[in-house]
Order: sequence, then structure tokens, then C-alpha cells
Amino acid sequence: MIARAANRHRSEIWASHVAMVWAIALLATDVKQSIPYVHWVLSALAVVLILPYLLRVRWKTRFPARAPAWLLVFAVCLPAIYGAKMIYSFAEAAKLTVILLGAISIFVALSPLAHYAFRGFVVSVSINLLLLAGGFLGLGTAEIMFAGRWGTILSYPGSLWRVAVTVWVFAAYLSIKRRSVPYWGLLAGSTVLIYLDGARTAILLLLAGALYLVFVLANEAVQFKRALFVGGLGVGIVAVAVAYSGIISGRGGSEQGPGVGRVQQLTTSVAQQGIEGLDAADVIRFQMWKDVVEAIQAHPLLGTGIGTTTSETVVGPMVIHMTYLQVWADMGLLGLTAYVWLMWGWIVLAPTVLRRVRALSDPTLKALYYNSVFLLLVYGLAGCFHPLSTEWSEWIIFIVPYALFWEIARSEVVASRVTALPSST
Repeated sequence: MIARAANRHRSEIWASHVAMVWAIALLATDVKQSIPYVHWVLSALAVVLILPYLLRVRWKTRFPARAPAWLLVFAVCLPAIYGAKMIYSFAEAAKLTVILLGAISIFVALSPLAHYAFRGFVVSVSINLLLLAGGFLGLGTAEIMFAGRWGTILSYPGSLWRVAVTVWVFAAYLSIKRRSVPYWGLLAGSTVLIYLDGARTAILLLLAGALYLVFVLANEAVQFKRALFVGGLGVGIVAVAVAYSGIISGRGGSEQGPGVGRVQQLTTSVAQQGIEGLDAADVIRFQMWKDVVEAIQAHPLLGTGIGTTTSETVVGPMVIHMTYLQVWADMGLLGLTAYVWLMWGWIVLAPTVLRRVRALSDPTLKALYYNSVFLLLVYGLAGCFHPLSTEWSEWIIFIVPYALFWEIARSEVVASRVTALPSST
């Protein structure tokens, strides 16, 4: 019995480290541009490496996302029956099945793997910071790739912020609670990566993160005034950065400035011209929204197939950068219902989860779970500005937080069971 328990423990440790390395590899988002299907190969390899451990699992765990995931897969397949590209539709449905039903099932059933995958998030931020530093030093590991926006050899602008945001609330919460230099460094590094990426979505989500942190600290109700002060200070810093960058960008064209300048241009245009201001601030995205609305009006109930609704731009046809409307146009009302359910169905459990997190004694675990709720919010909100993806690199920041969220949602005694992420990390 002792030998069997020891083997099981070694197997779990091995699987956990494989999960961490897998997460690091998948967050190297743009490696797949030069090595096609690399993330699918690595994911298959990861499953093979931990297969003995997986075979011991009793697959009885149910989770709320299972139903909308199946419904979304069905919605992707359905248009193929009446004219969409059948092979492509079924291939995309198969990819979503593996990601949303296979991967989530594994992480929900084996939540310690999710804890180690989150460690991979922390390591990924550190790696990209080192690459960014190398770029500043002229080593070629990072550079300004377009419109004043920085990217690294692993994550280009538009992807870099997705890496950085994975740890922002975790680092911010522990910076306040522990006043530790490593967490301050992680918070600063995460913020710098988000800022230098230059994505407007990321800047807006950073502001949302500051507001969420205010809510979290106030919800704990230990020192309400300090919670408001710290959160308000965070919001103020972001607001000042937006205003300052707006002044700088006003001198040389906002498209040449960082992301906060682009946000400032967007908000100014909308304030001055209303909805038409979107056209002045972002011609391509505004045209996408017009095209997708026309597509939905043409076929409001049934979609035309995944990836079929596109917009003509100066760089050629592009899929719609607004997932909810894109899914509606491509997969009809059934697809939209499934996607909204998948993205936001968890929120009915959020009050229970936040109450249980507040009752935990370990600040590191609290930071981890608060961060998971924030990442689910991030993923749902980012869909308002980006297209649907069937790639691992996009879905990993939903899969891992969802597993952690569900871990505490289903257990009253999570603190006594979780040991994968000790408080000393």
C-alpha cells in the first residue's frame, strides 16, 4: 500500500510538471506562426506523457460548461448540413471538442494540474519580461513590430497582453497583502508587458482589473477605507496614463503611440461624434461591425458556417473581430446561445465562490481564485473585440481559470485539500 501510494504521488508530481511546461509552451502564442500545429502536437505529447496518471482517474466529475460546450460544437456542425464547407466545419468542431470537452474535463477532474498550469502562467510572464529586456539591449528577442507596439519572439503585439494579464490580479492582490518584492516585481512586469503591447482591449481590461481589485478588497471588508484608497489609486494611475499618453499621441498621431493613446483617441471620437466616432477611430473594425450586422439581418436564425462571415479590409478579407456577433452570423441563434452560455454561465456561481474565497486563510490561494474569476471576466469581455478561435493558445486562459473556479465552487473545504500551490510561492 505504501509503495502504491508513493507511485501515485510520483505520478501526480510528474503530471503536474508536464501541465506546467505545457502551459508555458501554449502561451508562446506566435510560435505556431512559424511551426504549424505545434501546440496540437505538444498537447498530444503531454497527454501521452501523463497517460498512466489519466487512466487512474474516475471520470465522474460534472461541470456546468459541459452542456454549452456540446451545444456549441453542434452549432458549428449544423451549417455543414445545408451548405457550409463540411470538412472545414467538422474539423473546427473536432478541435473545439478536444479543447472544451477533453481539456476542461481533465483539469476539472485533476485540479492540481490547473494549479501547476497557473505556475506556467507566472513563468511565461517572466520569460517574456526577459525577452523584452533583451530587445531593449539590442539582442533581437523583442522589438517594435508595428504602430509603436512591442512584441517578443514568442508573443507578438495582440498576444503579449494575453500572457501578461494572466497574473495581474494575482500579483496585485499579493502585493497588497504580503508587501513582497517578488510580487511587486511580478505586478510591475505584467503591467509593463500590457502597456507595451499597445492593445486597446488590454488597456481597458487593465482598468477593469483595477476596479475588480477595489471590489475584492472591499468585499473582504477588513479595511474598507484602505481598499477604496488602493483601488482608487490603481484606477487613477491607469487614468493618468491614458491622459498622458493621449497628450503624447496628440503630437504625433495616436496610431504611433502606445495603447493608452489609442484608447484616448477612441473615447474622444465617440464623445464628440457618438457611434460614428468609432468609424473615425478604427475604420476597419467599424466596417466589420457594419458587415456583420448586415449578415445577421440577412439570416438571423441560421448561420452560414464557422469563419464564413468576413469583411473586406485594406489587408484583404478578415473574420469579424467581435466574437458574439461573429458567432451569431456564422452559427445562428443556436451558436450565439451556446457561446454566451459558455462564456457567462459560470457567473451565477460567482457569489458563492467569492464568499468561499473570502473565508480562506491563505492569501496565496485567495489571490489565485480571485485571479481566476478575473480571467473568466477577461475572456468574456475580450470577445467583444476579437474573433472566435479554435486554437489552444487562445483557450488556455479560459480552461485553467475555469477549472480553478469550479474547484472551489464545488467544495466547502477546498483549503484543506489543495496543496499544489503552497503559500510560499
